[in-house]
Amino acid sequence: MARRSQAATRNSAGGQALERWQRSGKHTTIHIVMELAGPITVAQLTAAVESKLLVRFPRFRGHVTANERHWHVPDKVDPSAYVVPVELNANTVDDEAAVLREYVQLQMALPLPPQRSWNVHLVTFAGRPDRSCVLWRISHTVADGVVLAQIMS
Repeated sequence: MARRSQAATRNSAGGQALERWQRSGKHTTIHIVMELAGPITVAQLTAAVESKLLVRFPRFRGHVTANERHWHVPDKVDPSAYVVPVELNANTVDDEAAVLREYVQLQMALPLPPQRSWNVHLVTFAGRPDRSCVLWRISHTVADGVVLAQIMS
């Protein structure tokens, strides 16, 4: 049975402004890009998301309900629904930075998927298996209630 906890309505003036912006279509999502030291597979990232976030911190499964505006934490979620594989085309490392910046800018204009308060994009570059990074897209709803550094670790 799904649990309902505290209302998602924020109490601070800044939090209330973020909530109003989100409801009016201005996305209040934090975007963080981390370059990885080596390649990682979608399966490895999905396993890490499941064990390090979804199992360890069950509230990371939560999201704000569309009509009730309450925080809903499902008992189970599919960890692969949080991981988005992306392959970008770039000829050089300098091109990678420009292409990645453009991709992040496009993502900033999009809402998070339904029933998700965050997701992570595994970005690889065509023809460059040694290069990859992750793009974390995290709602302020999560960032306001959880130490962002804990998520990133």
